[in-house]
Amino acid sequence: MRVPVPGDDGSFNPQSPTFTWLSNIKDIIKARQEDKVRRLQVIMRHGYQCPLGLLEELERLGFANRVWTSVRELEVHGLGFLACDTNLPDEEQATVVTRGRQFFRQHLPSIQSLKYRRMPDEWATLNERGNPAFLPFLLFSALQFEYIGQATAIELVQPFPDQDYPPVNESVEHLRIHFDVLDPVIPVHVPQLPTRNLKTLIIDEISRSIPF
Repeated sequence: MRVPVPGDDGSFNPQSPTFTWLSNIKDIIKARQEDKVRRLQVIMRHGYQCPLGLLEELERLGFANRVWTSVRELEVHGLGFLACDTNLPDEEQATVVTRGRQFFRQHLPSIQSLKYRRMPDEWATLNERGNPAFLPFLLFSALQFEYIGQATAIELVQPFPDQDYPPVNESVEHLRIHFDVLDPVIPVHVPQLPTRNLKTLIIDEISRSIPF
């Protein structure tokens, strides 16, 4: 699938440069190796705000024709996952988030690890403070919400959901949390974190001004 990339003024036209989704999903299906897949990676380096049609592309590739019960890890790499669809009205964004959450739950019911990673040399339109000039697309936070009760490797990172987190899996072994989760000023409640089976705890983005 070829997706239009906006011009310098943010508009789209038939002459705009495009990029193409690349995937090995069709090769996996053709080789009948679906049951050996353990990880799904979605890599979207740059912060283009146009609708990227991720779910439509997964459907076109045949991903939606089965339930991938062997997949244990879902990894998202790049700023694009937080930027895509942010040029849509809020109501349409909410619809895409809800559909995405349902799609991944239906086809990836066995996720034990959900991770988000920034990438080097990412591009995005910036505001006067040097930050991305868009509010993050909330699909990743919706997926945190969806899998937090079953995953053994959990990341509570931005963007935070617009409601309190549900209980964390009692068997969690690896936990990475954004420092703001611990900030009493942030209006996001996290339930008591289980530590019985915890092996690693990472707290990142620590502020120099810690609110006591």
